[in-house]
Amino acid sequence: MGRDARPAHRISALCQANGFDPRIAQEAGDMVTGLALVANGYGVQIVPESIRAVTLPGLVYRPIRAKGDSSIDLQCAYRRDETSLLLAALLGVVRDFYRTWGRQRP
Repeated sequence: MGRDARPAHRISALCQANGFDPRIAQEAGDMVTGLALVANGYGVQIVPESIRAVTLPGLVYRPIRAKGDSSIDLQCAYRRDETSLLLAALLGVVRDFYRTWGRQRP
C-alpha cells in the first residue's frame, strides 16, 4: 500500500513514528492562518522549510530531525487548455526540480 499523500495524515504518521501522538485541538484552513495562531500563542505547527519566508512578531522556527520519511508530496493543478507563459515557466521549474530531486526519495 502506498503512503498517504494528505499532509495532516503524513504528519500524524511521522509523529507516531517518532514516539508520540499529536493532540490536535485546532486545525487552520491554511498555513499562514496556522502561523498566525502560533504567533499568538495557540500551539505549534509543523511546516515545510520553504514557509520560513513568512515572518510574524512572536513567531520562531525550529528545525526538527525525524526518523522516517518526512517528505510531503505536492501536486500542481491547472486547466488543461491554459496558455499562460507564467504557468509554462512554473511547470518547467517543477519538472526540472523533479528530474533533479524527485528520484532521490527513499
